[in-house]
Order: sequence, then C-alpha cells, then structure tokens
Amino acid sequence: MHPWYVATPLILSVFTKYKFPVVWSLLIILTYQAYANTPWQENLSIVFLEYFVLYSFISYELWQDYKMKKL
Repeated sequence: MHPWYVATPLILSVFTKYKFPVVWSLLIILTYQAYANTPWQENLSIVFLEYFVLYSFISYELWQDYKMKKL
C-alpha cells in the first residue's frame, strides 16, 4: 500500500466521526520499512502488525458506534 492512497480517506474523515484514517495514516509509515532492505523485501510481520492495529481500531470504532445506537 502506497501512503498517498490514504490521503482521500484521511481528508474525508474530517466529515465523519470515524478516526481510523488518522490511525492508518500514522501506521502507513511502517510501509517504508520494506525499502530499508536491499534487495527490496517486505517484512510480512510488520505488514501484519500494521493491519492488525488498523482493523482492531476500526472494529473498536464500529463497536462503539453500535453500542451508542443500541442505547
């Protein structure tokens, strides 16, 4: 995932209550770790960590939204 793909969701997040694009934009820095290796090689454990944190935060936000609507 190239970091500039996160720009659109980040801009659109200003108009929503969801803040996962902000978290994603911070985590996207981990993507550059792949360029530290010669030849280029992506560390899948870093990718897993990045997306695990992202999906966990998305789940948390959706769960909070669900709980508020249920009340």
